[in-house]
Amino acid sequence: MSIGHAAVSVRRAGTRALLLEFDALETVLAAHQQLSRHPLHGQEELVAAARTVMIRFSSPAALTAGRAELERTPLPERQRSEAREVTIDVVYDGEDLPALAEQLSMSVEQLIEWHTSRTWTAAFGGFAPGFAYCVPDSRSMQVPRRRSPRTAVPAGSVTLAGEFSAIYPRRSPGGWQLIGRTGAAMWDLEQESPALVRPGDTVSYRAVDALPETGAAAPANPADGSEHGALEIVSPGMQTLVQDFGRAGLSDLGVSRAGVADEAAAAQANRLVGNPQSAAVLEAVMGV
Repeated sequence: MSIGHAAVSVRRAGTRALLLEFDALETVLAAHQQLSRHPLHGQEELVAAARTVMIRFSSPAALTAGRAELERTPLPERQRSEAREVTIDVVYDGEDLPALAEQLSMSVEQLIEWHTSRTWTAAFGGFAPGFAYCVPDSRSMQVPRRRSPRTAVPAGSVTLAGEFSAIYPRRSPGGWQLIGRTGAAMWDLEQESPALVRPGDTVSYRAVDALPETGAAAPANPADGSEHGALEIVSPGMQTLVQDFGRAGLSDLGVSRAGVADEAAAAQANRLVGNPQSAAVLEAVMGV
C-alpha cells in the first residue's frame, strides 16, 4: 500500500486490528483522512498516532477483507481544504513563556507571533479526552519538555512540547511548556461531538487580552432513586461494577472502549434472564 510515494508497513494487532506504520506524520494524516471518509468494510475504530494508524474491525474475517482492500487501493494525498476550522482565543501569560522564548532564542513577542501565525492541524488525540496533538503546517520547531513535570497543569492551559501544541482539557499532571490559557471547553459531553478539536481539524490560535467570564455551573441535583431500587448488593467481593459493552468509536478522541472484561459471559448472562444482549450487567471480582 502507498500514499503518493510513501510506503506503509501493515501489521496485525491481535485478531481484529491492523497497525499501519508510516515514515512521516503527514502520511498518517492522509491515511486517517481517507479512512475516516471511506471506511473499510467492517471498520469499527480508527486511531491515529505520531507514525501509525490502527484500524479495528468487527471480526477476523472483516480484518482479512480490509487488508486485501488496503493492498489494492492506493490512498490519495491529504486534502487540507476540506478540514473543519476551529479558532481558539488565548491569553499568552503562561508561566513558562519567558524562559521558553529565551531558550528558543526568541523574544516573548516573537514566540507568540510564531504560535498565532501558524496553521495547525490536529494530528491525533490521546492522553485525556479532548487532548489533541496539533502540528504546524510550516516552520515547525522542536520544543523541549520541562525537566521536571508538574503534578497538576490547570485546565485550559495552552502548551508546547516537541513538534506539537495542545490544550489541557482538564487539570492533570504534565511536562509540557505552559505558554497561555484559554476558556474554550475542549471536552463537553453536552455537545453532539464532545471534543472541540478532532483529528484532521485545522486550528488557529488568536491572541486576546482577556477571556470571557464564565459562571459556575449549577450543581446537579439527581433524583435519589430510592423509590425505584430493584437490586441490593449484599456481598460485592473485591469490587462490583455496572458494566456494558463499552463506547466503541471514540478512541480517536482519547476515550478507550472500556466495557466488560468478559464479553461472552456478559452476553450469556443477559440471554439467561431475557435481557437484550448488550444490556449492562454487574461485573464482580471475586464476588459471592
